[in-house]
Amino acid sequence: MAVDARSWRGFARGKVNGMGVRLSALLVLFLSFVVVTEWVRDREGERFSAFTPRLIRQQRAVDARTGERLMVSGDVNANASATGPDPFEDLRTYVDHGVVRLEAEVCGSTSLMALTVFAVCASIGLNDIMWTPSRSRRSVSSTVLYITIVACYTHYLMVQGSDLLKQGVEGTYYSLLRYLEWMMTTPVLLILVFQLHALCVGDERAPYRTDMWCACIADEIMLITGWLTNELSGKVHGVCLTISMLCFTYVISRCVGLFRELLTSNLVAGDRMRFIILACAKTICWTSFPIVYMAKEMEFIDTSAEHEWFLSCDVLTKAVYCLLLSAGSIRVLDVTRDEELADIERLTKMQREFFFNITHELRMPLNSVIGFNTLAVESGELTDVTNGFIKNSLTSAEALLGLINQVLDYAKFNRKGVEVSGGHGLELSNDNFTLEELIDQTLSICQRADYTGNLFVRIDPSLFPMTYICDFFRLRQCLVNLVNNALKFSNHLDRPGCVMIDVRGYLDESEAHLTFSVEDNGVGIPEERQSAVFVPFSQQSDYSALRVQGTGLGLTITKTIIELMGGTIHFTSKEDVGTKFNISLPMGYKSADKMRIAPKNLMALIGLRPGLQMRTLRNILACYQLNVRDMIEVGLVGQDREQVEHYIMHGHTSNKHVVLCIEEEQYFQNEDWLKSIKPEPKIMIISKSSRMKDLPHVANVRSIMKPVAMMPTIEALEYFSREGEGECFVDETESQGVGSIMKSESDTAASKSATDLDGDVDISSMRVLLVEDNRMNQQVAIQSMKKCRVTVDVADNGLIATQMIEDTIHGVIAPYDVIFMDVMMPVMDGNEATRKIRQMEKEAPETYKRNLIIALSANVGPEHTIAVTEAGCDGSLGKPFYPSTLRQLLYSIFMDEYEGFAAQETFFARPG
Repeated sequence: MAVDARSWRGFARGKVNGMGVRLSALLVLFLSFVVVTEWVRDREGERFSAFTPRLIRQQRAVDARTGERLMVSGDVNANASATGPDPFEDLRTYVDHGVVRLEAEVCGSTSLMALTVFAVCASIGLNDIMWTPSRSRRSVSSTVLYITIVACYTHYLMVQGSDLLKQGVEGTYYSLLRYLEWMMTTPVLLILVFQLHALCVGDERAPYRTDMWCACIADEIMLITGWLTNELSGKVHGVCLTISMLCFTYVISRCVGLFRELLTSNLVAGDRMRFIILACAKTICWTSFPIVYMAKEMEFIDTSAEHEWFLSCDVLTKAVYCLLLSAGSIRVLDVTRDEELADIERLTKMQREFFFNITHELRMPLNSVIGFNTLAVESGELTDVTNGFIKNSLTSAEALLGLINQVLDYAKFNRKGVEVSGGHGLELSNDNFTLEELIDQTLSICQRADYTGNLFVRIDPSLFPMTYICDFFRLRQCLVNLVNNALKFSNHLDRPGCVMIDVRGYLDESEAHLTFSVEDNGVGIPEERQSAVFVPFSQQSDYSALRVQGTGLGLTITKTIIELMGGTIHFTSKEDVGTKFNISLPMGYKSADKMRIAPKNLMALIGLRPGLQMRTLRNILACYQLNVRDMIEVGLVGQDREQVEHYIMHGHTSNKHVVLCIEEEQYFQNEDWLKSIKPEPKIMIISKSSRMKDLPHVANVRSIMKPVAMMPTIEALEYFSREGEGECFVDETESQGVGSIMKSESDTAASKSATDLDGDVDISSMRVLLVEDNRMNQQVAIQSMKKCRVTVDVADNGLIATQMIEDTIHGVIAPYDVIFMDVMMPVMDGNEATRKIRQMEKEAPETYKRNLIIALSANVGPEHTIAVTEAGCDGSLGKPFYPSTLRQLLYSIFMDEYEGFAAQETFFARPG
């Protein structure tokens, strides 16, 4: 109770917020008014001695020809005399006091006019609420609408002849229904005045809520004591009248003070005039109430005239409020909305700048961590223990990079424009890709998480030989998110975990409709948490055996991307059984320009144990159109060995290439037998990454790493089917190991060709200008390029870089083959330096060759790309980058294969 009391005191001491009255409170007030009114009407003549005009009409008839009043006679009078006093005595007194016009005119035609006015005002207020975009205006209009609806209901009862007319102590009559209406509306009208004042003058000058509630209480006391003056006489009558007048004076003085302060605020001319009219109407009409009351008390006017004056003032006050606040254009309300939108825009801009700055600051040191650790691994001077430590450090750095990228993506989806204009903060592209590229890159990125090797693929072969058109990077990002989630919640169980990627769908004349399924046998999602699967920052599983954590953003980002691409995502899950996510996506398609197929003279002996690994291999061979007759399942024990030897011998004599496909455990178990077979069999070994180093590196053995991807499989088969089989085996362990995420990000045609040339082409004649202010990043870049023996000059900022380029124009120093330009630097940033260099090139001699400038930045995304492109950069390399990525880029430049932004694909590490 003490806590509640303190909270209420804190609420009362707060400032008026300018937001009007809550809709729920208005609804409760209106229902309370209806209930109280109907309760009083049900007891008319029983406790309150109140009569309705309808009752009078029922008991009194007027002769239409003579105009004489005829009382109803008969059973009614008889029943009345039998049960007690004659009830019509009061009716006759009512008529004798000259209030017939009160029933006939004021409660008839005049109330009908008031009802019409309030009905129009209510429709105006309702229209304003439905269509105004301003929250403040909607709140004000709701408050005014409540007042007009209560007035409508009151005058509807009057028109129906249901006004409650009560006789006071002095014999005069007054409307009890009118007092009930005032008690339920005038406090709300006072709250509206306070809220308008706070809205116009601002939070600092706004009155306290205590003042507002004191005014409302004084108003209620005024109405109650005013009502009691009709029921009491003598000194008590005088006391009630004095209290009522004092409260009235206090309320009016507070309202006048608020309006005076409001008019001195910074209002436009139109608003100032409207508030002057409001102030005048309120002051004049409210002041007229006690004046009319005193006139009736002094018998200057009768009861019907008092009732008509009250009705006219009431209609005037409420109609003015409705027409000026709901129908009029109150600029201050729109200005408030504009200020709110401006505040939201400023806040959103600050949030976005914060996200981009913080991701830049986080990615910058990661560049040094990943770069130096990778250089340490490449040096080959580490022991097994330190090498393991370094690789674990790289794994943690990549995990941190993934977290940063997810936060950055979430910031893009929640930027300003999502709610206001329907934008999404994301630019989608139309890329041409194949399922081979999509699945292989997904497996490559997820390879590190799948340390068990139990990640399998199944693709509908009819969908495989097509080129598809949609945002390749974003689709891959969604698949990676789903696969990593599945691996995370299945690899840490006591039972063997496995994940299946299934691609199915159909092709119509204009579109391909593909469904990507990712299914696991993990812990599943509890039923009570399934509704929050796509809620940001939520974790769906609380399985005690799992010691895994995440941001809770992966599924939110995935759902957003898929829906923006025109697709849908849904899931089914059962606790302790597993989860299956399905992405259904329409996209364009066309026949692939080049389609790789399995060699015709190839026979695959599949010695794998029955299970998902065998099904995956058979599916891959089917996708590359290997004939089913050339896929033969064999065993490796007992008499099955003779069958294997028979196929190998038959293939040798018939010039058919027979490849035995087995796992690394099967190879080690049957190593002696396999080495004894003559001629030497061709063996493709499917192995975990941890066992790759133990496999033989000989010509007749080719090993591919789990999870089994499409391209390594077909390349191994093509290797065995080519002429000149004596070529040495090229181990791909390192290319699929540390840094696989970053390498797959920059896997363009230029980088592939550069990889083939790495170490075979001398590029030591290249001159490189590195423009970088961070000493650690300078060392990473220099040491990364040291292996290529290129000449590297360093500039600490953009101003120094422009001076060096000016020296190349004048022939002081030799020109550079490429300039790596950091974007964020002191003195002169990268974009400004690039623009200045481009301007210098325009003024240089025609023989001067244009510089190739590649932007370096820890910021990624469309905004960064647009900024550096407009500045004049030819491409971009994102931080953190791997040394091998930088060297591949140099080789592609040397071979004149680098396309940069022209290829609509950059070398920076995009969020994934």
